[in-house]
Amino acid sequence: LYLLAWFALLIILPLVASRNLRTRYFMPLAVPLSVVIGCASRELWRAPRRTVRLALAAGAIAWLAGFALSFARTAVTAPADLALPRRDAAVFLGGNLAGDAFRQVAALLDAVEPPPDQIVADRVTCDMLYFFTTQPVVCATDIAHPVELLAAPVSYVILNGHEPQPERLRLAWELVAEYGRPELREIAGIVRTAQVWRVQAP
Repeated sequence: LYLLAWFALLIILPLVASRNLRTRYFMPLAVPLSVVIGCASRELWRAPRRTVRLALAAGAIAWLAGFALSFARTAVTAPADLALPRRDAAVFLGGNLAGDAFRQVAALLDAVEPPPDQIVADRVTCDMLYFFTTQPVVCATDIAHPVELLAAPVSYVILNGHEPQPERLRLAWELVAEYGRPELREIAGIVRTAQVWRVQAP
């Protein structure tokens, strides 16, 4: 009964809570599945017939050789060759919200002279920028209406391709750079660029 409730919760919660369902959200099912498989394997191994134990060992070896080891080896040596579901491939291999485009944004911000008075981005992009640059980043409360830009003479705004277009607020906006994500377009057919804007009072 406990295992059934565990399975049910792990299946139902992603279906109910997620607006954009991904296969990886069901990965926690591996834990109760491992418990069930381990218990079943122990009972089968205790079976008096030798053929049952041989079949169990053969199945385990086949799974390790045919899937587990090859998947692990590819994940370490050539992750771009992993056969992932389309939407998961977009996230992990296509640079959906980070990747090379984001690294180029961070490199540009670190090289700007003079340094910007402030860097503004929405919450998701803001949180990721902390991993790419040491410069302070202002997390806009609402990137569609970025009133934070009014607090500095010159700001740099980072748009990562998923946000709504910000209101211009009668400020002067200049597109400094735009970086594409060709892998994302190739894998998932999604066009999402990372943009760096310089914003100042007119």
